[in-house]
Amino acid sequence: MRTLTLLIRAALITGMALAGTAHAENLSADTDEPKADKFPLSAGASISYRFGHANFIESKGDFGSQTLSVSPNLGYTLTDKIGLGFSIGASKALDTSYFYSGTASKNVKAPWEISDISFSASYGGFYTIPKVNIKMSSSLGLSVPMSKTSRAAGRILVASPGLSLGWKAGSFSVGAGFGYTYFLNQSATYQVDCGVYQEVCDKQYLGSSETGIANPLLNLSTSLSLGYSLKPIPVSLSVRYGLSNGASAVSGVSDEFTVDNAQVGTQWGLGGQSFGASVRYAFLPKASLSFSYSVGGGVYTNDNERYRLPFFDFESQLRNRVSYGVSLSASL
Repeated sequence: MRTLTLLIRAALITGMALAGTAHAENLSADTDEPKADKFPLSAGASISYRFGHANFIESKGDFGSQTLSVSPNLGYTLTDKIGLGFSIGASKALDTSYFYSGTASKNVKAPWEISDISFSASYGGFYTIPKVNIKMSSSLGLSVPMSKTSRAAGRILVASPGLSLGWKAGSFSVGAGFGYTYFLNQSATYQVDCGVYQEVCDKQYLGSSETGIANPLLNLSTSLSLGYSLKPIPVSLSVRYGLSNGASAVSGVSDEFTVDNAQVGTQWGLGGQSFGASVRYAFLPKASLSFSYSVGGGVYTNDNERYRLPFFDFESQLRNRVSYGVSLSASL
């Protein structure tokens, strides 16, 4: 029954996308009028349905997850290479996974939750490396906390500068990205608002607002992507592999009680990796339907003894690191 419901939801989203195609094509008929200058302001929106692999595995408990999200966005073109962007979204957990039961929406009948507000600036193709024709682009993203998770963590601002390289030959393209993310927090750890949750502070934290759960401080990431366009068919394929590692805002202190193998100073993680693939069908010049799957997790296996293959979750019994998605996007 779960699998049938899952497929019906995906089919409904796909059907809604294709139902409006014929009408939209009539509106975009060619005319003999000369083209005007491109309007600098653009707008778009996307709706996505994502579900975990655990939905297809029989188990004694309900471990599957399904999420519906919408994201409108605005863009402004300053020059042919420089642009500004703004986006905000909302999501609803249709069926919350057991593994994510600690999030704000942990009931099956969860409310819609707003995401953080994002501002971005991009400088595309600001330099081309001679002879090899590799184009360099840069970006800067700023995220203002609006979601329950960010506000609970005491987030003030998140800044994400990035650099990307791109090369294209016919229908084939290669891209590489490098990113740095800095988290500006009110505190190095999650704090409990004792004015609202005094009982929690008294019983669990001995009257203190300190939880001991560390906030992130920074994150470093890099990625490699490959793309191929099936022209003249409006279908494109892409795969992406990424590596990342981060440090927490809490620093380890060295004193007489510190053990020999303790990490002193900046607390770095063990690193993570991700892999994803997608198929995109542009059924209109400014509208597309995408199908994707992604896998996330650590660089090493759960026992930390060997490298973990990133293409699928071969370790966990419920394959909970694997998720699939269908997304409809359109712009004006």
